[in-house]
Amino acid sequence: MNVDEDVYMILPGDLNINSGAIISLSGYMTVSGTLTNSAGTSGLVVESSATGTGSLIESSGISATVKRFITQDIYHYITPPVNGQNISLLQSGTAHTDYDLFWYDEDNSGGQGPLWIDASEQSGNLEVGLGYAYTYKPSDRTIEFAGTTNQGTITEE
Repeated sequence: MNVDEDVYMILPGDLNINSGAIISLSGYMTVSGTLTNSAGTSGLVVESSATGTGSLIESSGISATVKRFITQDIYHYITPPVNGQNISLLQSGTAHTDYDLFWYDEDNSGGQGPLWIDASEQSGNLEVGLGYAYTYKPSDRTIEFAGTTNQGTITEE
């Protein structure tokens, strides 16, 4: 099933995605009941493109792939939409030539006050709830985040 741009779908009950099924979402979907995905990350795909971004509102966290369109050479402010995404997903090419990646530290413990931290050479997972400033210079690209969607209250670590 495709939910296209400019389509707003509100499901007042439960939604079950059976094994082998695919919901491709570039419109807007709200599920007020339980969303169950037996098809894994390929069964629910929330997509963005040059013309718009899909949106999913649900309350339990669900296995999905979230595709984020990045226009070349323009800063985008993003946070990981799913858990456990390695920062290397945003480190394609040569730092400061092909891409820039920063995050803002409001209470820098180094005594320098608030400042932008260069994350181009950092490793590990992207921090849930932390916003990253990201630009990719060679061309437009789409980044695919796959895992369990973040939901609920995100607390600062």
